[in-house]
Amino acid sequence: SFVRRCTDVYPSVGNIAGGSNVYLSGTGFVLSQLFCKFGSIVVPGKFFSSSLVSCVSPPQSAGVVFVQVSLDGAIFTEVSGRFLFQYYAPPVVEAVRWPFSPAAGGIPISVQGVSFKHALAPRCKFGSLERPGQLVVTASKNGSGILQEN
Repeated sequence: SFVRRCTDVYPSVGNIAGGSNVYLSGTGFVLSQLFCKFGSIVVPGKFFSSSLVSCVSPPQSAGVVFVQVSLDGAIFTEVSGRFLFQYYAPPVVEAVRWPFSPAAGGIPISVQGVSFKHALAPRCKFGSLERPGQLVVTASKNGSGILQEN
C-alpha cells in the first residue's frame, strides 16, 4: 500500500533538537500506521484525514533533508525538491547593548548574535515583561543579526 501523492510540507524549517510538528498534505492517506522519513530517520506519523498527516521532526544536524511519508514503513513517497525540511541551530546571543537604562524604559535595546534568521515573531523579555522585537539581519553567511526591541 502506498500514498498516491504528497503535495506540501509545513513548516519546512525546524530546530536541530527536533520536536517540530510537521504537516504533510496530499492524497491517498489512510487510517493505518503511518511513517515519515526525515533524511534517513524514520518516525511515526499521525493520521488526520485522507489528505493530511503529521509527524514530529527527529533531532538532526543543521542542514536540509528530504521528507517522505509511508503507509507501511517500507515504501515511501518519491523524493522531491518540494518536500525539503531545513534544520537550523537555535539562536545564540553574543551581546546586548543599550545607550543607557532609565527606570521608565522606552530606550531601544540591541541584541546581537547568530542564527536569528528563523525568528518569525521575535520577542524581547525583561523579567516578566515581554515586548515584540524587530529583526534586522546584516549580510552574513551564518545568519548573524540584530534583534531590536520595538
